Amino acid sequence: MLRVLVAGKSVRWELAASKRRQRLVLTAVFLAVLCCLVVVGGFFAVTRFSGGGLGPGQGQGNSVSAGSNEGGVPRAVVVDALSLDGSNCSFSEEVRGVLEGEGFHVDVFSGSAVTVDFLRGLPGGYGVVLLRMHSAVAVNGEVYLFTGENYSGEKYVEERGFGLVRQCFPDEGNESVFGVNWGFVERRMAGKFNGSVVVAMGCDSGVDQALAEEFLRQGARAFVGWSGPVLLSHSDRAVLVLVKSIAVEKVSVEAAVEKTNASVGGDPSSGSVLKCFVP
Repeated sequence: MLRVLVAGKSVRWELAASKRRQRLVLTAVFLAVLCCLVVVGGFFAVTRFSGGGLGPGQGQGNSVSAGSNEGGVPRAVVVDALSLDGSNCSFSEEVRGVLEGEGFHVDVFSGSAVTVDFLRGLPGGYGVVLLRMHSAVAVNGEVYLFTGENYSGEKYVEERGFGLVRQCFPDEGNESVFGVNWGFVERRMAGKFNGSVVVAMGCDSGVDQALAEEFLRQGARAFVGWSGPVLLSHSDRAVLVLVKSIAVEKVSVEAAVEKTNASVGGDPSSGSVLKCFVP
């Protein structure tokens, strides 16, 4: 009888100890889950109240989403291949002045610096991307954006073989240059436009649906281009108004395009207007 009682007591002690261990494990798991929830909640609270990555003024809708550098400064870039022509060299500085006045850091890349390799290596994180580049519609309906790099049959063989790059002629009598299409954006510029407003300033830049959609697929908040041929002087004037509407007045991109078309009007030669594409 003593052995039975002792054995029964030992079993009860083991059961009690086991239950205590289970309670300790469950308590530890509960505290770990609670800590995770606190950390995640704190992260989203900081993100929510720090502005979610918008530029100064915290615009609404499709207003400019400003990429920023490590210091949190919104960034913009002007890719100005047309400075080779010597036409309105003040455009980039005017745009820089407007954007810097709103707290942006602005990078400008001009002329022969705008090569195929440059576009391939363009950093991401820009809230505003202005492509001041000639463009034209090829026979297959694709729009090509003209670089500032003279054409050579010995360069970019792979890209030319895949139809991403081709020889383009800016004007009669001028040397030919390399041009890139939507396929180049897809395969060589992936992930560079998250949250960006991309404005293509050349002729017919808003004609090719594939080009617009590819920029959007690469993360652009909006893509703006022209509905047909446009004079460079008219494009410069209109895009300056557009940038002021977006960056200074903090209106949505769609509203800024409508306002620009209403105030500046269509191109005096062709009647072309700006078109806006959003996701």
